[in-house]
Amino acid sequence: MDKKHILITIEPTGKVEVQPMNFVGEGCMKAAEPLNQALIGQRPEEFKFKPEFYEQKTRSMAQALKAKN
Repeated sequence: MDKKHILITIEPTGKVEVQPMNFVGEGCMKAAEPLNQALIGQRPEEFKFKPEFYEQKTRSMAQALKAKN
């Protein structure tokens, strides 16, 4: 897996976008929260979830099945 990092984009209009990269599941939201608070002053109005957000549940189920066998 690639190294975890956070990409911050500030547009000329002042719009700020915080994108956690290579995080799985809700870890992305936890990683971005302090930056959102510091840069925006609040949680974003909208979230765009990437496929990695949903991987945690898939991995947890696969691990549980593997441990069961």
